[in-house]
Amino acid sequence: MTAIFYYDIDWRAGGQHPGRHRSWHTGAGVEFRGHAPLLGAEDARRIDLLASFKDPFGRWLVRTYRQRSAISLYILADLSASMRGLRRAGKWDALADLTESAAESAFRSGDAFGFIGADERPRPEFWLPATRMRGAGAVMAAKLRRFVPDGHSAEGLLPALARLPQRRALVFLVSDFHFPLTQVDALIRGLSGHAVVPVILWDRAEFSPRAGWRIQHVQDSESPDARVLLSRPTLRRELVSAYRHRFELLRERFTHQHMLPLLLPDGFGADLVTRHFIARSAHFSADGR
Repeated sequence: MTAIFYYDIDWRAGGQHPGRHRSWHTGAGVEFRGHAPLLGAEDARRIDLLASFKDPFGRWLVRTYRQRSAISLYILADLSASMRGLRRAGKWDALADLTESAAESAFRSGDAFGFIGADERPRPEFWLPATRMRGAGAVMAAKLRRFVPDGHSAEGLLPALARLPQRRALVFLVSDFHFPLTQVDALIRGLSGHAVVPVILWDRAEFSPRAGWRIQHVQDSESPDARVLLSRPTLRRELVSAYRHRFELLRERFTHQHMLPLLLPDGFGADLVTRHFIARSAHFSADGR
């Protein structure tokens, strides 16, 4: 059984399709909106006698409520070669697991799920427009597991933004973010109309190699460059420090734009995503946003 996670949003949904999120639309619901004349509302079951007797114009008034509506949940994924990682059950499997779980979680919430993937360019075979069809996420996850990423960059993520809907959506931006910070800034600007959860997929084996002295062969996953490296305790500490510094730079950029990043260095876990949304609500509530 696919593990699911629970998420919420901090804005009112604009879609008409019924769901579980607060919305702007009047309809069946429990959130009181106000009163409206009976002739306009045409729902005699909700007549408010007290409000009607107090109305200076002598109108019959009915109570109106806001309905709960659905949203679209998208995964915008970096499919470049750096996402392969060093371990078989590493970043790539985490992306596939997240995709399958996100689709099932959206289905359980009555939301639509979509997927957009890109490396040097948007990949049409990894484009799934938002759908409420159950199983679409599992199909996409299976396709990811069969795919061997070989793109030399993630520059296609920026033009891929054009495939997102105009209406505000919840977007999981999934990458290892091993590309220039100027590209990160451009993605943040391009996603400003949506609610974004940056998911940083790192492989702990990349930044925390085994302790001790040893000779290792290393290769840049997005280029043919390879070299022999003498692994030593000092280098290990430098790697850990560099990754920590990189994460702080990313977190500063994201949180400044109301995006709390989720770091997954040890693979995907549905409970980790659920806890992230709880922490996200507490974080931005404390900030008064």
